[in-house]
Amino acid sequence: MLRSLRALVIVCAAIHLLPAAAPAFAQSAPTVYEDEYVTVRAGIVEAGRQPVHPGDAVSLVIDVVFDARQVQIENLGDELFQRAFAGSPSMRLYAPGVSETANEPGERVRVRGQWRLQILDCPADMPSCPGAKAYELPIMTISYQLAGGAAGGTDSRSARFRPWPGTLAVASAIAVMPTAGTELTDVLPGGAFAPPEPVAQASAASTLLLAAGALLFATGFFATLRQRHPQRMPVRHHHNDTRWEHAFARLRDDSVPDDEWSDLLRRCLTWYCIDELGRNPYSWLGAAASDAARSAAGASATRDFFLDVLRQENIAREERSAYLDRLQRLTGHVGGPAAAGRHA
Repeated sequence: MLRSLRALVIVCAAIHLLPAAAPAFAQSAPTVYEDEYVTVRAGIVEAGRQPVHPGDAVSLVIDVVFDARQVQIENLGDELFQRAFAGSPSMRLYAPGVSETANEPGERVRVRGQWRLQILDCPADMPSCPGAKAYELPIMTISYQLAGGAAGGTDSRSARFRPWPGTLAVASAIAVMPTAGTELTDVLPGGAFAPPEPVAQASAASTLLLAAGALLFATGFFATLRQRHPQRMPVRHHHNDTRWEHAFARLRDDSVPDDEWSDLLRRCLTWYCIDELGRNPYSWLGAAASDAARSAAGASATRDFFLDVLRQENIAREERSAYLDRLQRLTGHVGGPAAAGRHA
């Protein structure tokens, strides 16, 4: 009798503590990356705690802990999610991400980002997927900079990780048993789409601005038709002090380790596409994005080189020269005095 009473007390205490354990996990996920500067915890909150069904909205949490006096990380916004999940069209952002900052012991800072996402399609390369399914979470990259680098500059680095649990298992049925009066929104949150953004009613001032813009456009259009000679395009002066050129100059340093050199090449090419071409190269990932990229004039060579670099985990030292030559031909970079000075 005493043993039964003791077991009943233990079970009741465990049930009482379960609600308190859930928020603790929501605030902190398993550690997926750690070095001497940053610690990254990332994972799906619902994984291992409840079954996940098609259309369920689940939470991706990323915690980054660092010393703000030495380290500066990139913004944990929706661009980070879109960049990482561009190659996973079955996983879509359900609601805009939120981020918060908190102080940690030892003068450290924690930045926490959370995104709500839905799984609405079969895994990649599967036209149909009956039964249970497994979705591999993509490898994510968070860039950060170290203060007090060479010559008073900054040392750019990145943390690459795969959120816990790495592979998300999805049950083969929805979480609701539909009845005669069941609506789509009762089965799939938001009807499988994010709620529409509110649009303010147009005012008289906005209508006036629209009419003025149309008049200005028409005036410029007819003025262009009257010109006998084509307008000379303005010369865009190239400044040899951009972030991708800083990275390009450091790529010539043979003392950089292979893994760091490969990561630096990826960031150099990404910054070149964003700064010089005005294009986010991660938008080239995925089937639909690939077709659009091939049809864009002048984007084929850059896209092929970017995808080649992205597939390389570590570029061997004997292959560096070939990749540098391709990057130099692509960017037209000739390594002026400023680049040589940074390399020295």
